[in-house]
Amino acid sequence: MKALVNKGYAERAPLHRTENRTWYLPHFPVINAMKPGKYESFTTLPLKQRRSFETEQKAIDIAQRVRDVHREARFELKQWTSNSKRLLTALNETSEQKKSIDLHTENSSERVLGLNWNSDRDELTFNLNLARLPHDIMNSERPTKRQVLKIVMSLFDPLGLASPVTTKAKQLLQEIWRRDIQTPPHYSYTFVDASETAYAAALYWRATDSRGHVSTSLIIAKSRVAPLKITSIPRLELQAAVMGTRMATTVIEEHDRKPNTKFYWTDSKTVLTWLKNGARSYKPFVAHRIAAIEENSTLNEWRWVPTKQNVADDATRNVPRNLDRWYNGPEFLQHESNDWPTENLSF
Repeated sequence: MKALVNKGYAERAPLHRTENRTWYLPHFPVINAMKPGKYESFTTLPLKQRRSFETEQKAIDIAQRVRDVHREARFELKQWTSNSKRLLTALNETSEQKKSIDLHTENSSERVLGLNWNSDRDELTFNLNLARLPHDIMNSERPTKRQVLKIVMSLFDPLGLASPVTTKAKQLLQEIWRRDIQTPPHYSYTFVDASETAYAAALYWRATDSRGHVSTSLIIAKSRVAPLKITSIPRLELQAAVMGTRMATTVIEEHDRKPNTKFYWTDSKTVLTWLKNGARSYKPFVAHRIAAIEENSTLNEWRWVPTKQNVADDATRNVPRNLDRWYNGPEFLQHESNDWPTENLSF
């Protein structure tokens, strides 16, 4: 505040009070990151206490008095908004000038106490665009309880003008909870593989809806080139396992929805044997990496998969002609767990 006073932007207010109200008039505009291209001049903040007037002349008198008071303090009020063209003309303004400038639309609506007010028609309107919701939610392709609740509660109607619509939406939400419709379970599957030249890891998300439809998709993948120093394939497979567990842990920690179960798949029986015997049974190179794997996974989460069904193999060898398997995961994930590769650590 001292800097503003020294620069002449502000001055000390007198001790006497006026109508028990205090007005703060910041000099600089405030930008809302959620509304790019839109700003509000906060010198018009006192007008948020606006009232409706019985006559246009009374509104003009009050507006001119407010403008003159601010002008004496070198605050020039502009961009008035009103549904009265006579008032705007008296204030030397045009009907196109608004309190808030929007560079992306010519809509004459503005926010008033949480509602949309169309000043040209003097009507309260509701915005049902729901632009922030994904298209698959709006098209009923991926509805969830959370998204349904978000849609229902996004309509702000304190006056009850849209009660016929909001009541039906609330009844729908109540019916969803009454039926106890559960969120589809999600599973995390991480595949790791290595070759003489590279090693890689790929994480897939698997979900089953209420109709039994299974969907899998690639969430994240990483690959590394093998070091110049000659390293055996089993050790590279172990490196891939470390990378896969760390990658999966990071994704799960950052994701809002946690998987019900997670599995790690490798086609290296050597790596599975090392994990079964534990870190203390081997020399430092293997022991340290086994310890890193044990920090982020358990022994029961590791499974063996044939090389031909290991999707991480696509990132370590020749590029396949068809990448559908890479993006959607192996075919066996589309089936029940009884049809998955069954050979694990009991070999």
